[in-house]
Amino acid sequence: MKELHDNKFDAWLTASLSQNIARDAEAFLSLDVSGIVDHPRIKSKILKRARKKPKPLWVVRLRIAAIACLIAVALAFTACMCIPKVRKAMWNAIIEWNDGFIRVEFTPSDTEGADSNANTAPNTEGITETPPTPTFPSRIESLAATTYLPQGYHCTQTNSTLYTAQSRYSDSAGKFKFVMTQSVFNPESRRDLVIDSDDTTVSTVSIHSFEGVLVEYHDTPRLCHLTWLDASYLYTLYGYFDSKTELLKIAESIRVEPPATPPYRIEMLAKATWLPSGYYSSGGYHCKENDSTLVQVDSFYYAPSRKKMFQLSQSVLTQNGNDVTVENSGNRVTAVSINGFEGKMIEYLDKPGSFALVWQDASYLYSLVGKFDSANELLKIAKSIKIE
Repeated sequence: MKELHDNKFDAWLTASLSQNIARDAEAFLSLDVSGIVDHPRIKSKILKRARKKPKPLWVVRLRIAAIACLIAVALAFTACMCIPKVRKAMWNAIIEWNDGFIRVEFTPSDTEGADSNANTAPNTEGITETPPTPTFPSRIESLAATTYLPQGYHCTQTNSTLYTAQSRYSDSAGKFKFVMTQSVFNPESRRDLVIDSDDTTVSTVSIHSFEGVLVEYHDTPRLCHLTWLDASYLYTLYGYFDSKTELLKIAESIRVEPPATPPYRIEMLAKATWLPSGYYSSGGYHCKENDSTLVQVDSFYYAPSRKKMFQLSQSVLTQNGNDVTVENSGNRVTAVSINGFEGKMIEYLDKPGSFALVWQDASYLYSLVGKFDSANELLKIAKSIKIE
């Protein structure tokens, strides 16, 4: 065998493969396939593909040309990026784009106000001590409100969650003016504020000795954005203001009232001041006492036919919080806002028209349970509840 002299390895490999292939082919042909049933859908797909006409030659050539162009563009881009002048030009373009933005970082040290220059102070023993870092609340404990507004301005809507609250203000004609946002601040997971500085003037201002950032947009007259951090919350005022002085006056009027201590007993009863047509109160109450202290009152409302009714419950807030368990299985649970306070609305899908709504304000825990024509009707009743 001449091939053994030329390349013994190739010859042995060829002989081994030929024997193995022959053995595998014989084993494959001897398989019993009588029990295999063709799947109709798979078989039809295979036959359909087999009958499919091949694509026209021009389509194939066009695809090849397109792939070749993409490869050429990629190679050209890679080659261009190797040229120092091209790399420098691209870097300058990125720098020019980045220069159009300003990054604002709020840190706890900014909350020391006018005393921020005095970072250290000696104690009686002459040892220098660093002031403690302020502790920020992990949730909004009390809503902020403006104590000054221009003539005719009023708050039209307030929405709040555990971590943010937003109030919209309009003028006497109902035209939108500005939005005030109050947010919790977490120094460990803070997000820096990025501001587009094109056609804007960015300056620092002082709000009760706390540093803030004011952005004035030149392309939109009177549009401003003011952000500052005090010892508790992060605030933002965004909207249209007649002047910078007016904006700062509104900002400095913002106050957060300390959370009021909820009553330990029910002192005044809650009542729905709006009801669907014909609905009436039964006039009766179901009361629950704890050590002769009134802690829960249930009142009942009926439709004219008495086929529909709902129950209003008013409970005191416990010191450890009021936990309400809701079964999610078969129910639709939606987060809602009742006069600025967060609540949960439960729609029982297996019982059409049956709803439950639970929320709490600064004084009491409320719930509405029963039959309602719609979710909007339930929310309208809830928002009408007043303490009398």
